Amino acid sequence: MFAGNMFLRPTMAELESFEAEWHIICAPGFHADATKDGTRQHNFAAIDFTAR
Repeated sequence: MFAGNMFLRPTMAELESFEAEWHIICAPGFHADATKDGTRQHNFAAIDFTAR
């Protein structure tokens, strides 16, 4: 229910001229190495506001 409200499905007409503003990548099997990647734990979120 939450995802259905957050990620609304566009109509076919809207898809014809659609250009993505953001890209979301889900990699549940990726575990960061705290010393190499500069994170405090193996799970994290990274956001690049410049490149979106």
